[in-house]
Amino acid sequence: MATEYPSNSEERHWFPLLAVGSSLALLAFVGYHLKAQSVPLPPPSVQSLVPARERVVPANYEVAILELLANYGRISDAQKIYDSLVALTVPPSYLHVHYELVIAFGKLKDNKLSDGEARLSALQAQYPWLKL
Repeated sequence: MATEYPSNSEERHWFPLLAVGSSLALLAFVGYHLKAQSVPLPPPSVQSLVPARERVVPANYEVAILELLANYGRISDAQKIYDSLVALTVPPSYLHVHYELVIAFGKLKDNKLSDGEARLSALQAQYPWLKL
C-alpha cells in the first residue's frame, strides 16, 4: 500500500519556480560582474598620464634648465637648485640628462663637491646646450 502525502498544490507549484528564478538571477549577476572585471584596459602612454597644461615642450625645458644653472652661478645654493630640479616636469626625451643633473646637484648639496662638479663637467661635455 502506497502512502499518500497530503497535497498542497500552491507550495509545490511555487517552490520550483522560485528556485529556478533565483538561480538564474544569481548566474546573471555573477556573469555580469565577471565580464566587467575581465575587460582589459589598454596601457596608458606616458604623455596621456600628464595633464595637457603640464606637458613641457623640450625647448621650454632647456630654457628652464639654463635659468636654473644661471641662478646656481649667481647664488651657489645647490639645495635650491636640487629642489627646483626635482619639482620640474621633464619631457621624455630629456629624462636621462635630467636624472644626471639631479644626481649631480644632490652630490653638491651633500658637500661632495668634487663628485658633483665632475658630473656637471661630464654633462656639459655630453650636452653642449648646457652652459655651466
